[in-house]
Amino acid sequence: MRHAYFRREGRLYHPDRTARGPWNPDQQSGLAVQGVLVHAIETTPSAAPMRIARLTVDFLGAVLMRPTEARVRILRDGEGLQTVEASLWVEGEMAATATGLRVSRGEDPPASSPPLSYPDPEAAPRVPVTKYFDAGHPLETRVIRKAGAEGGPGVFWSRFNSVFLEGEPNSPVTRACMAADIASAPAAPPALKGWRNPNADLSLYLAREPRGDWLLCAAHTDVAAEGFAVLRSTLADADGVFGYGRQTLMLSPARPPA
Repeated sequence: MRHAYFRREGRLYHPDRTARGPWNPDQQSGLAVQGVLVHAIETTPSAAPMRIARLTVDFLGAVLMRPTEARVRILRDGEGLQTVEASLWVEGEMAATATGLRVSRGEDPPASSPPLSYPDPEAAPRVPVTKYFDAGHPLETRVIRKAGAEGGPGVFWSRFNSVFLEGEPNSPVTRACMAADIASAPAAPPALKGWRNPNADLSLYLAREPRGDWLLCAAHTDVAAEGFAVLRSTLADADGVFGYGRQTLMLSPARPPA
C-alpha cells in the first residue's frame, strides 16, 4: 500500500516518510517541497477557473521533516491573470518560496506540438535516473539515454505511482515538477562525473497541463564558470511538448566519506 506524501490539516502539511529526500532522512525532498507549493497556489481562490502557466520555485534552505505551513499572498488578481506567491514555513522559519502565474482556462487552439521522436515508456529500458529512484520509489523512471560528450540531451520517462496529498487527486503540475526536478542526473555530461549538482531553484513554463501518466523529459546541462551551471529541459507527453524547465545547478566536487 502506498502512503501519501502528505496529510493536510488546514494550512499545515504533515509529511510522511516517503517525503524524505536522498541527502538527509530528516529533510524533505525537492519533489515534496515543490508539490506543497503547487498545491497552495492551485487552491488559491480566483475569479475564474485557472491553471498555472509559469512557476518559479526557490529553495531557501533545508525543509525539515516537520509539519509544514503554507502561506499565500495574491500579488495580482484579475479575471484572466492571477499572480500568487506561496511560502513554506517550518518551526517559524521560511524554507522555500514560489511564484505562480495563473491564466484563465479557454479553448484550445487548432495547432499543437507534435510528439517527440523517442521510444514509448513501454519500450524504454527499466533503468532509473539514479539508484535512489529504484523499483521501490514512488516516482518510476526509465532512462532512454544519458547526456554524452557530443552534447546530446539526457532523456527519460517518469510516472508517479503514489498519492501526493491524502484524499486528493495528483496535480498534473506537481508531476511536471517531479520530472523536471530530477533531470540533472541523466543530463549531466561526462565532464561532470565526480561532481555534485543540486539545484537551487526550478522554473517551469507550461503551454498546457500534461496528459496521461507518463511524462518525458529531454534535458541539457550548460556548464558555466564559478561553480554553477544551467539545466534546460523540454517536457512532453504522448501528445507532444507541453512545457519547458530551467534550473540553476550548484557544482561542487563530490568528496568520499571520511
